[in-house]
Amino acid sequence: MSAHTPGPWQYGEGNDFYIERVGTAADDSATLAIVYTEADARLIAAAPELLEALECMTEAVDGYLHDPFKAEVAAARAAIALARGDK
Repeated sequence: MSAHTPGPWQYGEGNDFYIERVGTAADDSATLAIVYTEADARLIAAAPELLEALECMTEAVDGYLHDPFKAEVAAARAAIALARGDK
């Protein structure tokens, strides 16, 4: 599996909603997806930031033996693995 397109991403509206990479130059931007609802567009556009937040959160709790949120952290790690394409 190839690496994901780095963020930040944004969404816009045309005939449908689209997600594009926010580039530093005009030729750096690229349409990544076309979706039919604004809610889907917002969620997809936030994906790079959501993944980074989950990774930071799970790293912050590493080493705590009495973590009261073990199930939640395990779910976050499973979501990270899914997003990264880990087996």
